[in-house]
Amino acid sequence: MSYDIRIWSANKIDFRDEYLQKIGFKVSESFLIYESKDWQIIISESCEVDEEDIEPEIFSLLPGIKYMIEINLEPIFSPKKAMQLLMATSKYIAKSTSGVIVDEQADIIQTPSGIKRVESFKTSENKKSISMSWWFNDDSKLRKDGLRELINLIDLMIPEAMPRRYDLYEPPKYKYSETGKEHFIQFMYDNLTEGVVWYPNKPFEFVSIISFDDLGPTHLGYRFGYIVIDFYEEVMKQAGWPLTLKRFWLKASEIINPVFGHVISGMEWRCCWWNGIPRELEKAVIIGHHPYIELWPQFTTKANKTESGLYYIENIIENNIDMDLIEIDEDLIEPEKVPYPPGISIYASSEEKEAWEKACDEARKNKYPEVWPFEEPFKK
Repeated sequence: MSYDIRIWSANKIDFRDEYLQKIGFKVSESFLIYESKDWQIIISESCEVDEEDIEPEIFSLLPGIKYMIEINLEPIFSPKKAMQLLMATSKYIAKSTSGVIVDEQADIIQTPSGIKRVESFKTSENKKSISMSWWFNDDSKLRKDGLRELINLIDLMIPEAMPRRYDLYEPPKYKYSETGKEHFIQFMYDNLTEGVVWYPNKPFEFVSIISFDDLGPTHLGYRFGYIVIDFYEEVMKQAGWPLTLKRFWLKASEIINPVFGHVISGMEWRCCWWNGIPRELEKAVIIGHHPYIELWPQFTTKANKTESGLYYIENIIENNIDMDLIEIDEDLIEPEKVPYPPGISIYASSEEKEAWEKACDEARKNKYPEVWPFEEPFKK
C-alpha cells in the first residue's frame, strides 16, 4: 500500500524542475522518483482531466484546474523523514503548478500558502476591460429555474462576480455577507425587470441581469433581455483564469440560450437595444436556435456546437478569433449610425411637423439592417 496525494492544477508539472532534481528526484520514463533504502516517492506526469471529473469543492478553490498529478509514498508506513519529504514536495509542486492538494488518507483539501484565486493587481483610470454579453427574446426559462442556475454557476465558477452589495438604487444597502445567497436570488427574481445594482468583487467590475415584460418592439426600438459581465483584462494574465472564463462563458450560454452573445474588449454599449449583428466581432461569438442559425450559414458551417445546439467560435484564451471564419452577410449587420433629426418647435407649421415626422421614421428605419428576422422594430 502507498500514501497517496493528488494535486489538481492549472499548469503541468515540469520534470526538468531544478529544485526537484536538487533534492534528489530523478526522471524515470514517465515519472519522477526519489529512492531510499526502504521507501520511495513517485510523482506522475500531469494528466489532463475532463471538467466533469473535477469535484465541485476542488473546482471552486482555484481557477482553470485542468490537470491531475499523483504523488505516492511507498510503503504507507514509511519513516517520518519520508512523510516530511512527501508533504514538502506536494506543497512545492502545488505552488509551482497553481494547484490544490488533496490528501486522500487524511481527507484534507488545501491550497499552499501564497496561492490565491486572484493575484493582486493595480487598476487605474486607463484600465482595460473585457465584456461578456448575451441578448435573448425568450426569458421563460430564466424566470423559472434559469436565474437560480445562472447565479449558482457564477458562485461556483467565478465567485468573485457575486455581489458585495446589491439593491435597486445607489448606494446599494444589502450586504451579501449578511443576507446570503437565498435572499439575493429571491431579490433578483423579484426585480428582474428593474435592473438590480450589483457591486461585484475584483477582477469583475460590472454585472447586470435584466429582462422586461415587453420584450420585442417598443416605441423606442426593439428590446431584448440582456446580461453582461465585465472584468479587468489584467486577470487574463493570471494562472487558470482564461480557461475558467471560457468554461463559464459556454456554460452560462447554455443556461441563457441567447439569440446572440459575444466577448469583446472594452465595455458593451448596446445594452438591451438590438439592431443587428455587431460590425466588429472579437474574442468569441455564440448564436442561439432562432433566427441567426438559419440566416448565417457562413458561421454555422465553421462553428463548434454545444450540447443544446448553440453554435460558437471563440478564442478567449489566446486572443481574437480569425475574422475570416466569421464572414457576415451585410444584410444582417447593424447599420452605420444615422443622425436622428433634431427636435422642432411646438410652433412649427403642420407641413414642418409632417416633414419632421417623416425624417424621424426614415431615421428609425435606417437603424435596422435589410434582413430583420423579428417583429416590426417599433410599435406603431
